[in-house]
Amino acid sequence: MNPEKCDADTLTRHILNAVDPLIGNFPNKLISQSYDGNERT
Repeated sequence: MNPEKCDADTLTRHILNAVDPLIGNFPNKLISQSYDGNERT
C-alpha cells in the first residue's frame, strides 16, 4: 500500500481496497487488533 496522499479519504480508500477481498460476502466479519501484553516504549 502506497497512498498518494495521507488524508483520511485516501487512506480509507486504500484500507477498504485491501480489506474488501478478505471480507468477501461476509460484511459482518470482525477485524481486530490484538495486544500481546508486552510493554511498548
